[in-house]
Amino acid sequence: MRHAVAQPAAGEAAPAPQAAIERHYETVLTEAALEAWIARLEAAERVSLDTETTSLNALDARIVGLSFSVEPGHAAYVPLAHHGPGAPDQLDRE
Repeated sequence: MRHAVAQPAAGEAAPAPQAAIERHYETVLTEAALEAWIARLEAAERVSLDTETTSLNALDARIVGLSFSVEPGHAAYVPLAHHGPGAPDQLDRE
């Protein structure tokens, strides 16, 4: 899929480029880290939430992770059911 880039109308100045956002991403693997993020989520005015699933078909999909953010450039991922070589110890799904 191609996305069109908006062009300024005749006589309008091009918008200023956005400053680069410093990124802080965290993988949540402990109860303490999860509790800290829950506190941030509860205190936030806005929250972004996404799920990682095993399928795009809602009837077959199982959740294997959650990601969330409360401000640009700061996000966390909670793996719940990742398997395979190198997969970290994860929080209990319950």
